[in-house]
Amino acid sequence: MTALEIASLVVEVISWIALGTGLVILACAGVFRLVDGSWEPVDLVVVDGDGGASARWFAEDEFWDRSLKPAERERVDDAEEHRAFFRRGDAGRMRFERVHPGLKVTGMLGFVLTGVGVLALIASFVLLFLH
Repeated sequence: MTALEIASLVVEVISWIALGTGLVILACAGVFRLVDGSWEPVDLVVVDGDGGASARWFAEDEFWDRSLKPAERERVDDAEEHRAFFRRGDAGRMRFERVHPGLKVTGMLGFVLTGVGVLALIASFVLLFLH
């Protein structure tokens, strides 16, 4: 086998693995996004009380209140008002980012692997015509 044939074989294997894996991960990210639902912005107020800090916000014509987790409390600074997001249809669920960090990582990994697969596929075609 010549070096060109070996390179062609390696690039072909990389293209199939990266494309297949990337497209499956992108499909999973799409399903995760659908399950996660829509999150709408809301202004919330952080109130320090006897039981710890709590967040209060008004959404979907109702007043909502829940205590902050320690990690959330560390995230908010000394200001009382903050931007948060509530889930449409379930305004009692609140978080500080619109898109879940795990969903961001899954989507980015899917895009990177798919991009590598497409580049390897193009390189495979180029090597095919050079052969």
